[in-house]
Amino acid sequence: MEDVDAALEPSAPVWPVFGDLMSGLLGAFVLLLVAVVGVQLELATSLEAEVNKRKIEEQRRMSLEQALAVPLAAGRVTLNNGRIGISGSVLFALSSDQLQPDGRQLLESLAQPLATYLQARDELLMVSGFTDNRVVRDGSRQFADNLELSAQRALTVTRALIDAGVPSASVFAAAFGREPWAYAGVAWCAMEGCHGPPDADAARRAIVRLRATHPGRADYLDWVLTTRQTPLQIASPRNTTQAMMEPELQPLPHQRLLERAEAEGDLQAKIELALNDVANNRVDEALRAFERLARQSRAARDNVQLLQARANSSPVLRSNLTAQSSVQDLLAGARAYHRGDGRPANYVEAIRLYRLAADKGSAEARKMLELIYSRPTSTGSIDIGWMQQLAYANTATMIPTVGIRANTSMLYREPTPLFDLMPPEWQARVHAIGS
Repeated sequence: MEDVDAALEPSAPVWPVFGDLMSGLLGAFVLLLVAVVGVQLELATSLEAEVNKRKIEEQRRMSLEQALAVPLAAGRVTLNNGRIGISGSVLFALSSDQLQPDGRQLLESLAQPLATYLQARDELLMVSGFTDNRVVRDGSRQFADNLELSAQRALTVTRALIDAGVPSASVFAAAFGREPWAYAGVAWCAMEGCHGPPDADAARRAIVRLRATHPGRADYLDWVLTTRQTPLQIASPRNTTQAMMEPELQPLPHQRLLERAEAEGDLQAKIELALNDVANNRVDEALRAFERLARQSRAARDNVQLLQARANSSPVLRSNLTAQSSVQDLLAGARAYHRGDGRPANYVEAIRLYRLAADKGSAEARKMLELIYSRPTSTGSIDIGWMQQLAYANTATMIPTVGIRANTSMLYREPTPLFDLMPPEWQARVHAIGS
């Protein structure tokens, strides 16, 4: 009987173990679902923004086409990417700044549609004066050179439009004669496709001619053109520990060309390199660079304010964070190191601070740690790409939102690579419209 009783002795129940297993699987599924939903939200947001942008551009094009329907149908003007083209021979005789009768009549027919369009959309019209590359004839020596002639032509057209009803506050003149700086405008126009499809070869020819007198801007425009033609570079895999301690730098394509432009004193190149410093968490270096450029550039001044505000928003980083620090300070420090906000990103330090905050009862820190460890690499180590995506996850909600960078400040560039060549009063008017 003893043998029988021993054989029938009940074994340990398996249901609790099975229940733990199912709970773990359910938790993993929920985390995976959260990640997928977060990525889908991010993609949906980006797609919606792009769709809205394209709708606005299309509405702008259609509105302008409707406003200029009559002269466009008659073939008297052209419209390409928001740029209205009128043949110079229609407006002016050779080496002259006086409107011909047909040209004045054409401008008068355009004035009312343009005035209505500009007032309805609160936009600004720039009248660009161009000339050919022929030397100004002896009989027209009131102009020192083609640049002066192009400037006077632009002013003549501007005044004619104002006289015909376009508000003076909605129109200004710019000159692009065949003078050294004008090749910068020619190069940019060829890159943007002012008079047809973008033409990289034409842009390079203009850059070559610009380099003889303004090598810094020529190198910068060469960098812009070359970068546009460079395929996207995919980063190579890195050691996980190294990536956590030192998040991968983001070098600019053809950076030596940009650095050469900076050495030659080009403002736009200096701004671009400072922006790259921010991207690589060299915030202090970037701030000093923007401060040096602040007198020359509105974008640099705005970036100084943004970086200073960002640094001041993380005062906790100016003190050492230990287990004795408050939960709020530990969580704020962890997020700052996780995001590279006010300090270079350091994932090892971020995880250390998340753990200290979680040990003190922070549910947000605990959720973040759970998310970080929910998607390890095939070797069981932390997935750096996943951790980067989690940097702006909101763990204060029931279901964390992953991958959407809320409440972040974007830094500024100048509106165009030639913006700093415009007179200060024109720059101020463009900024006033954009603000």
